[in-house]
Amino acid sequence: MQCPKCSYIRIATDHALSGICPRCGIVYAKYCVPNSQPPPIPLENDYRFWGTAVAVIFLLVIFYSISKKTETPEPAPIARVVAPAPKPMAEAEILEKIVNIEELSGIGVEEFREMRRLYSMLAQSNKTIKMYQQKVIELDAQIAKMDAEDAAEDAVYAAKQQALKVREASIKKQFSGWDGSHILFTPMIKSMMKNPDSYEHVETRWWTQKDYIYVETTYRGTNSFGAIVPTISGARFTIRWKVFRVRSRLMMLATLLAKVAARSRASC
Repeated sequence: MQCPKCSYIRIATDHALSGICPRCGIVYAKYCVPNSQPPPIPLENDYRFWGTAVAVIFLLVIFYSISKKTETPEPAPIARVVAPAPKPMAEAEILEKIVNIEELSGIGVEEFREMRRLYSMLAQSNKTIKMYQQKVIELDAQIAKMDAEDAAEDAVYAAKQQALKVREASIKKQFSGWDGSHILFTPMIKSMMKNPDSYEHVETRWWTQKDYIYVETTYRGTNSFGAIVPTISGARFTIRWKVFRVRSRLMMLATLLAKVAARSRASC
């Protein structure tokens, strides 16, 4: 007997039961041969499919029509309004503007440039009148002169500013950044003291007049008796560090007393 599943043919030496396949072990009586043809699809399934497809298409059409109605219409393009070109001014109007500018109390370079522009318009529109062209040439010369004067004034101002910066830098270098004392005046004061090691700087004031720096320094130091005495000394320096005069308040007081005594003796 041949197996309907694996096509095995039984032989006499097979030990399996007569109703069972020795190779794959199926029962011949219970095995069903599969049909090569698929079972027919019922017509009800076809009707359901086409009905569903028609319903979906109908819903899509309704949704598209509703969305088309709710769309915002695009605004119409706005027409661009082009301003008309300004009409050229008449000769009388231009001359009136020139007269108004000439009547101003203070005419600067900008007013001269405006007059030059107006005369240039007259010269272009009335080429037969040579006076307008001559006026343009005169205004060009006047404007060039004023521009040169402004440039010269700017150069002078820049030079003054540069000189002022150099002056301030030279003055600043003469004073100590630590205590404000004058760098040259301090050793000069110490050289006039009885005990230079006792020098103690208190305050330094200074002011300028033309090319000179007047320095006044207050300091403390011991005198010949060992007492600490405050003293004020003054000096005059140039911007270029040159010393002119060094005097202390005690020296000035002594000079003043000597002058008073001399006058009293002369009166007697």
